[in-house]
Amino acid sequence: MTVTNEHLNGGHVCQGGALFTLADHAIAALMNQHGELTFGISNNIMFVGSAKEGDQLKAEAVFVANHHKIPSIEVSVTNQDNKLICHVTGLGYRKSVNLPTE
Repeated sequence: MTVTNEHLNGGHVCQGGALFTLADHAIAALMNQHGELTFGISNNIMFVGSAKEGDQLKAEAVFVANHHKIPSIEVSVTNQDNKLICHVTGLGYRKSVNLPTE
């Protein structure tokens, strides 16, 4: 994600909500990768750096535990210099149904 003027808060750094949304997309992609409908039930975000306009951010998600019902994930959001911007943890709940195809 490229940080644009629309992502900035009053302090002229990227809003926490924009960072959380990026991380949440990474969580959803990993939790749902095998086609089983999984909902987020708990997330936590820790801001450790600031992102400014023009920064290129990426979110990398990894399983802590790929449990069949309650998966746990960690996400690192970093900038183009590999500087950690925030760390997010998430828990999900897997339903016993496939993801909708449409």
